[in-house]
Amino acid sequence: MTVTVKRVTIGLVLRKANLRERKKAATMRHTQLVAVRLFAERGFDAVSIEQVAAAADVSPSTIYRYFGTKEGLVLHDEHDDGIFAMVPKLLHEQDLLSAFLVGLDQIGTAHLRDPETVRLRTALWFSTPSVRAAGSQPRVAIVRRLGAQRHAS
Repeated sequence: MTVTVKRVTIGLVLRKANLRERKKAATMRHTQLVAVRLFAERGFDAVSIEQVAAAADVSPSTIYRYFGTKEGLVLHDEHDDGIFAMVPKLLHEQDLLSAFLVGLDQIGTAHLRDPETVRLRTALWFSTPSVRAAGSQPRVAIVRRLGAQRHAS
């Protein structure tokens, strides 16, 4: 299967994050790195949210607020909100796949700046059924939307 993505120049300007956004992103990065290291050392099921919170020096409520679930510590990062905020704006000009790829392109290599975390998150995805199951839910929604788009065309 070959997918051709129409590259377009868009008028979106990524604004510089304010202090609150930068602090949130830094807390998310730190908490996620601590969590994935603990999961890799002890096993995903053997580590609680409370243990991650203590090791990361944040409260359990911060973890739930930023990541939603324990699986979210593996699946969600500080770039996701920006991509998902950008994609609906891009959908006026292009299909869902192209909009998502442009959104990824806009954040550039910052998404992959920490190879250790990327490697650990990827390994956890493949080794932990609950992480794979939680990660599949957004994909199912995207596939449904793509199907609806295709039938509307």
